Amino acid sequence: MAKILIYGNPNSPLVRQRGLIGQNAGHEIIWFSHHQADLEDVTAFSMPSIARKNLLARAILEPFFLLHVLIKQQPDLVHVHFASKGLAAVPLLRFHPLIVSTMGSDIYPDQSYRGIFAPFIKLLLNHADCITSKSDFMDSALDNIGDFRTKLRRITWGIDLSRFHPNRAVESLRNKMHIKENAFVFFDPRSARPLYNKHIILEAFSKFVDQVDTAVLLISEMGAKKTYLQQIKDQAHQLDIMDNIRFLGSIPYQSMPDYYNLANVTISVPSSDGFPQTIYEAFACGSFLIVGDLPQYKGVIRNQENAKTVHLGNVDDLVRAMVWTYENHSLRDQAIKHNHEYVCGNADSVKQANLVNHIYNQLLDGSFS
Repeated sequence: MAKILIYGNPNSPLVRQRGLIGQNAGHEIIWFSHHQADLEDVTAFSMPSIARKNLLARAILEPFFLLHVLIKQQPDLVHVHFASKGLAAVPLLRFHPLIVSTMGSDIYPDQSYRGIFAPFIKLLLNHADCITSKSDFMDSALDNIGDFRTKLRRITWGIDLSRFHPNRAVESLRNKMHIKENAFVFFDPRSARPLYNKHIILEAFSKFVDQVDTAVLLISEMGAKKTYLQQIKDQAHQLDIMDNIRFLGSIPYQSMPDYYNLANVTISVPSSDGFPQTIYEAFACGSFLIVGDLPQYKGVIRNQENAKTVHLGNVDDLVRAMVWTYENHSLRDQAIKHNHEYVCGNADSVKQANLVNHIYNQLLDGSFS
């Protein structure tokens, strides 16, 4: 049994699940983050609240707290989730073995890989013994930073197929939200922030409702920026579509499969993205996808085959996509079947966890190459 230090945000349900993978193989997990963590059977280290709340203090002090944990705990392996750690990358530069799991936004130049953060991200990636990537597009982004191909491994992380699957019982949820049986339901599961263009979705939906007045749009308020959330609520009132809108608050992760099952179509049109689990989750639950035509999705999303793509920021194009998905029932059903098969083959969290533990074992016994 090895002692594995996880360095990542424990408040993210996805990072939390990924960080605990080693437990299933019998490894001891310790955790470091500037966030506080309350995790079962995990020794967690964080920073004092006064240091966490001040961004400058956190940036300066986090490397020293991390170094203290590394010296005190002497982990056998460190796994970093999200490559943009700023100065906190420095204490890791003499540590081996080290895995860095990139998320997408941390290595894209239009997001985190820029300015003063870029050199530290590159240092960390150069030093890593293994880098994990979720897609071909992320591989290409890494190629633009350095020559990492020999230590690059594909980990999609996947989803829990025992939870994310079609045919879940959602009648009580439908009744709770007063959604009629014949309603055509759209679901926007992304964060309530300007990046995710909920205001564009609302404007397009209002035009769709002019054609299909039984339609309903479910809107997640996860990670809301308060001013933006209020803006889109005001917008819904001004468009006079509140009867067709359900604001959902911040949905518990364990409840997400029910909303995907309730939705005929899932919409995700951020201005930029990594490779979101939203795609796999919708695929697994039988909800057809409308997504922006971002290059990040290439290799998985095929327009008018397994999803419908739209030009970002184009309201009329989004309206046309909504109408297209509404009218092409048989194609939607065919795509839903193929999408579920794709997820079972490529994004099963059990299989992905086994891959991660295999990498751990290789790094620990020196056979990784």
